[in-house]
Amino acid sequence: STAVTLAYGRMARREQRNLALLGAGISLAAGTMAVRILVEVAIVNFSLLPWLVAPVAILAMVPLVAAVAIAIRTPSTPSSAEVPLKNPVELGSALGFGAVLSLLFILVRAFESWFGNAGIYILSAISGITDVDAVSLSLAQATRTNLPLSVGATGILIAAMVNTVVKALLATFIGGWQLARWCATILLSALGLSLI
Repeated sequence: STAVTLAYGRMARREQRNLALLGAGISLAAGTMAVRILVEVAIVNFSLLPWLVAPVAILAMVPLVAAVAIAIRTPSTPSSAEVPLKNPVELGSALGFGAVLSLLFILVRAFESWFGNAGIYILSAISGITDVDAVSLSLAQATRTNLPLSVGATGILIAAMVNTVVKALLATFIGGWQLARWCATILLSALGLSLI
């Protein structure tokens, strides 16, 4: 979803057209990220779901509904730009993700022992800048042993919320204010409702 935000932001900056649809695409990617969190957590530690379902579902539903509404109501013009896609299951990507995941397993334990719950929250915020999957999986796994469910769930929410803000900022700074009008407002609205 972060790669989609970067690619669509660059397309918006370069072409200055289809901004509503590019914004809808960024929103859709962000909403899908939230759904992915729920699926990952359900697989690793189902007992975390009651802590996460309401805020993460809102973080998913608002962008998904907005993206569909925009896509239905907005005509598009052909674009000459292509979004570079990579195979998500190629060996290099899988090894890189495994390395990040292993490092986060270690860091979760280290930050918890050094700084307590605040360390988990700091690590979650830092991790959320670029990715939520690895930290979500790490925290879900840690709650299966001795990390309290409330701390794991709060860490996952912090990572998701930081990641949502980062996507809104990337869309604004890379794609410009016109693109931000279509996606940053949706993402920040979802974030606000999720916090409530």
